[in-house]
Amino acid sequence: MKKSTRLMPILLAIVTVLSVLPMSALAASASFTDVPTNAWYYEPVTYMASNGYMSGTGDNKFSPNQTTTRAMFVTVLGRIANVDENQYKNTCTFRDVKKDWAEPYIAWASENNIVNGIGDNKFGPNNYVTREQAALILFNYLKKDYTLTVSDKFLNSAPDKSNVSSWAVEAMKWATSAALMRGDTDGSLRPRYSATRAEIATIFKRFIEIKTDLDNDKPDVPLGCDHVWEPTEYEKVEVLRETVKEWAHADGLNLTAECNGCNMNLMQWHIDHAHEYNNMAELQADLRTIGFNTGCPQRHNGNHNTDNGLPLTFPVTSEKVYVAELPVKEVCTLCNRTRECVNTKTCNDLSDESVWARHTKDVIISEAWDEELRIVGANWLGQPAGTLIDTIHHPEYSNPEIEYFENVETGEKIYVEMTGCRHTKWAADYSSGSLGPDFFYCTHCSAELHIDTFRPAVWRILWIENSMSPAWWAEA
Repeated sequence: MKKSTRLMPILLAIVTVLSVLPMSALAASASFTDVPTNAWYYEPVTYMASNGYMSGTGDNKFSPNQTTTRAMFVTVLGRIANVDENQYKNTCTFRDVKKDWAEPYIAWASENNIVNGIGDNKFGPNNYVTREQAALILFNYLKKDYTLTVSDKFLNSAPDKSNVSSWAVEAMKWATSAALMRGDTDGSLRPRYSATRAEIATIFKRFIEIKTDLDNDKPDVPLGCDHVWEPTEYEKVEVLRETVKEWAHADGLNLTAECNGCNMNLMQWHIDHAHEYNNMAELQADLRTIGFNTGCPQRHNGNHNTDNGLPLTFPVTSEKVYVAELPVKEVCTLCNRTRECVNTKTCNDLSDESVWARHTKDVIISEAWDEELRIVGANWLGQPAGTLIDTIHHPEYSNPEIEYFENVETGEKIYVEMTGCRHTKWAADYSSGSLGPDFFYCTHCSAELHIDTFRPAVWRILWIENSMSPAWWAEA
């Protein structure tokens, strides 16, 4: 295949096609809002951007349908070839080429017979590069050092083959046989059309593959395979991590919970109604008034530690970690060629809610229930023990979790699973031997809640988790 020494190492840098940037600015994000994952150019654009070979046009966009100029195309190739700009500065003989960023690359390409002018000693640097011009430039670059396979099989089948300029026929034969260009859905090559940025990304990615194969003494012809890829291996990848405030199920905390006079779950009532009061004093005063009006002998103010069978649900800060099963390897169903998949773009994009809409589901922590309040002993109204004095309705508590992400442009859905702990049950630790608990811990993970005082434990939790003011707590 080779007939001379290899060229200097390829892939040093590729500039953005519509704007020429300094080398330090070439690295670009592979996440573009105008490059949907189901687009035919998604893979080459992602590859070129992820490797820093092409960059966007600003505002997180790639502008795949915009075109590029002859000067820019030659500059890209010059940087691939690691051309020394200083060697070619001020040597260009075309009279329409300014002494700017493109001049040394155009001079290099001209001196090495890679490009020709458009006549009258002009290069046409600002003219849009056409598809057949792009094919000829790359063909001229490679043929100096490699023996290329030229076949007219694919060109002859193109419905618009007669539109290929005579000077570009041989280059187009090679470009189509090497799968550098294969045409659109009906096989049309559109040789004289300007090349878009999406097409440029695709052409250069394939050009890199061809050059790599030639360096490894492999044929530059893909044997006619148009590659239909199917995933073969998947792995679970963390796609989002977030810290949220949610509800935890705490029926094992053994907190001071039950009213001596009516068995009311005072801790849960505190939690359910805390948002209605400015401080603890107001809440306690109102609670005593409610107890008096309902006939509770203890005015809802006598407490002891018993388990009345009702759930205790309280707010807690929790970390949720979401993972998705994404492909890491795939194979061509036509030729069995394998390759690795790049899932970095997807993972990065999922945190961008302008691209991916979050669809949530509710995980029930505690269902709604009615708590009957019955007198434990006779009260001043003469009601005997067991008399129903009130019924309290407790709300349902649920935690929202992400079920899947949906691409707002393509409709693609990526289902995820939440791998963080849901804190479904907490327990108290008495290892120090004190009367009250040293701390509370989740029975499923290492999360802990440390509470200094015993009686107002839930208020301490509310203050810590909901950022209540110290002044509020001081009044408690």
